Amino acid sequence: MRDTHWMSVGMFSLAVAIVGWLGAAQPSYSGQPGTLSSQGNLITYFQEIEGGSTQAILVDPQTRVMSVYYISAQGEEKGKIQLKSVRPLRYDMEMTSFNTGEPLPQEIRNAQDRSR
Repeated sequence: MRDTHWMSVGMFSLAVAIVGWLGAAQPSYSGQPGTLSSQGNLITYFQEIEGGSTQAILVDPQTRVMSVYYISAQGEEKGKIQLKSVRPLRYDMEMTSFNTGEPLPQEIRNAQDRSR
């Protein structure tokens, strides 16, 4: 029982810290389709999603890591923050093409080289 209490206190403290961190990075939500902010070393993008919940995308340009959170807006889950994904972007940015139609980037580059 005692461990459960301290675990609850710890989880609540973590939630408060995340909300404070998000609040510091994004002073207010405007209700527009998406709100982009870059303050300090963190880029944030907030977007309303289905059911009025909010999706928060955070990018740390120094570490080149992106994370996605959902913040529930309704019912018993209201205010609950769920971490949906964390991903380093390094290797994504090193790709020359992905999910592209033709002409591929390499084909364009080759055509430009031939015309010189």
